[in-house]
Amino acid sequence: MMTILPLGSIVSLKGSAQLLMILGRGLEIELDGQIRYYEYAGTEYPRGMVNDQVIYFNSDEISKVHYKGYSDASDKLAMNKINHYVQEKHPELLKRDYEA
Repeated sequence: MMTILPLGSIVSLKGSAQLLMILGRGLEIELDGQIRYYEYAGTEYPRGMVNDQVIYFNSDEISKVHYKGYSDASDKLAMNKINHYVQEKHPELLKRDYEA
């Protein structure tokens, strides 16, 4: 199983000092006519959502986790559902993980 960060987690991506807050997980997005899977959707922190701008990224792009968001039983259930989906549809992602 892959490690999935809770919503509200604050991360930075490789090659960038900008902090991002995770606001979505396990997303299939159509870009350039192709369906692509992204583990996360985020927005700039502390600025927040501006003009509905969302940044899509995967765990292998995370350089550092600055803060882990709140997680309870409902969140763990959601993470398990995402993991089962990834195992079925995107097993290549199971080999990736981030350094917490």
